[in-house]
Amino acid sequence: MWSGYFIQYWKGKKVYGIEINDKAAAYAKYKYESDNIIYNQGNILNLPFDDEMFDVFTSFETIEHVNDEDTQMKEVKRVLKKGGLYILSTPNNWGLTEFHVKDYDYFSIKELVSKYFKIQKIYNQNSETANTKRQIIETTENNYKEAECFIIVAIKE
Repeated sequence: MWSGYFIQYWKGKKVYGIEINDKAAAYAKYKYESDNIIYNQGNILNLPFDDEMFDVFTSFETIEHVNDEDTQMKEVKRVLKKGGLYILSTPNNWGLTEFHVKDYDYFSIKELVSKYFKIQKIYNQNSETANTKRQIIETTENNYKEAECFIIVAIKE
């Protein structure tokens, strides 16, 4: 739901972070401590939040680690207010790893998210390498294979 580096820029808003790993949660609390940030240890498959609590829910590089992606989608939808934004990212076709239990490409992540939310935009995200420049650009049918990761912006209807 959060990236510690990212949430420090949401000054003036109440921000909740959830992390399944207790050591990672403790580190984030130490590193990015702020009066408006509340850190929780928990599981995205059983979020410790009230229904329709959030205007925005972010989940960066999480879904590929989850065995039950439909439960994740349902939980996010449950805690998100009507009209709220869901912003998530996932690697593009990296294959399964020791930690990635699911592999997504453009079509599979689009299909999954569309079952629960209305997709507003999908972006290609690339870090700088010898062959690509660091950029975030809108994903199209012509460039999706070039994405290192996808960022999906969706809305709860």
